[in-house]
Amino acid sequence: MSGTASTDESRLVSSKNLLLGFSVGFVLVGISLRLLRLGLNFPMWGDEAFVALNFFDSDFATLTKPLRHYQIAPLGFLWLEKITVLLLGMSEFTLRLTPCLAGIFALLVSFKAAKNSTPPKTALLALAMIAVSYYPIRHSCEVKPYAFDFLAASLFLWLGSTALKKTATSQPIYLLAIFSPILLFTSFPAAFSAGGVCIALAFHIFQHKKYALITPCLVLICSVLASFFAHYAIIGSNQFHNELAKHQAYWDSTFPPNNLFQLPLWLLKTHAGNLSAYPIGGKDGASSLTLLFFLLGIFKLARNSKFSLLILLLAPFALNMIAAFMGRYPYGGSARVAQHLLPSICILSALGIRSILQLHLFATIRSKAYLGLLCCLILLAFFQAGRDVKKPYKSLGDLEARAIIQELCSSLQPDESLLITQEKDQIDPTLEWYLRIQKNKILWTTVDMLPTMVAQKKQSLWLWLPNRPPGGDTLPTIDIPIFNGVQTTIKKDFSFALGRDYLIKPQMVLVQLKPD
Repeated sequence: MSGTASTDESRLVSSKNLLLGFSVGFVLVGISLRLLRLGLNFPMWGDEAFVALNFFDSDFATLTKPLRHYQIAPLGFLWLEKITVLLLGMSEFTLRLTPCLAGIFALLVSFKAAKNSTPPKTALLALAMIAVSYYPIRHSCEVKPYAFDFLAASLFLWLGSTALKKTATSQPIYLLAIFSPILLFTSFPAAFSAGGVCIALAFHIFQHKKYALITPCLVLICSVLASFFAHYAIIGSNQFHNELAKHQAYWDSTFPPNNLFQLPLWLLKTHAGNLSAYPIGGKDGASSLTLLFFLLGIFKLARNSKFSLLILLLAPFALNMIAAFMGRYPYGGSARVAQHLLPSICILSALGIRSILQLHLFATIRSKAYLGLLCCLILLAFFQAGRDVKKPYKSLGDLEARAIIQELCSSLQPDESLLITQEKDQIDPTLEWYLRIQKNKILWTTVDMLPTMVAQKKQSLWLWLPNRPPGGDTLPTIDIPIFNGVQTTIKKDFSFALGRDYLIKPQMVLVQLKPD
């Protein structure tokens, strides 16, 4: 009997050590994948440049005003980026550093939330899915606030699940009340996560008659509401009105259809699309398997009567859906605008997978199947790393734009500058970004001033750029103006794909100007 007890204890210790080893391993893998992508220094692409350009000429007060190119970004994110620029300078790396740190912190906190909500093996599976999935890796290394959406959701979920424990005190609720202003100022959809915590806590208090938690819960609700309305009053109202006036059509497919008979199919397509692309998946039903696991996870919690936890995990979906019906925030369609739902999706999907493995059918191979899944996720991590190393750019045009402008500027003599006559809001944002960071290598002027500058400098290099109306792509033709008394020679034209249409078209023309 003692021998059997000793063997069982040894197996238990071995299992715990194995879980610990895998947990540490996936944390390190997740961090490494994010740091690798950051270190590869992807060229800035259009959507990032839309935001990044706002940090050149804006101070902290100006960032509370409507942003260029109709961008929407929370004030806390904008100010953190501005502080980073002031401390470390302007570059792709520095602007992506803060989101990367947020993404890494979110990975760790989401694991804590999973451990609070589920058994150890399920929490490990959720961690592994988050660590190696493409979208949280990518959005941790972009000049966008999506990593902060993930971080805010993870923190609300972690402290919220702590507050739902039977032995919980009011401490995590007060911590949430303290952190809510920070989280809601760095993430717009954090409001959905915060609302989910408040709803789950209210249900938990009245279900278990924990009336002593009513006061801290009310403090939390007041903190959330005050933070939300203050942020909206300072920045949200201007940005949303600015965006809705120009670009609502871009997000049309991510809002519920007006015809309610189309709603069931829309819901299915949305939840089986990029919204649920963890650890793999995509649009057009490519995430159907994850959706199935997600639904099984919901069934598992409901069957075990863990309704408070289920509300905590699902309420952000419901609140997001209400906002979508109101036309205020997209629902799915793109993983980037749904990073606040990532922790719930992965935790519930991990629960669904574990519930399948608990079936009698898998009794003899349960452990092997579980380890096999973890090994498959490790292989996926290598695939993600290999893909980033092989293709360290969003599109080839972004890479070409950076290389061309850097080469042109490096070939200039110390007293030379590239003349740019195009208005900044009429330039493709990626091109403008790479021109702006060249600083003294670029001289911004007007077409009317060119003859005078040529006469003064004897010769000048002019980088002609086509018009690009804000928010849209065009198909320009090369139309270089002719000036009296100036010899105009086209040295080289550069055509490549840049922007969402992926069409190869004229992007820049290098023109040499000399006095006749």
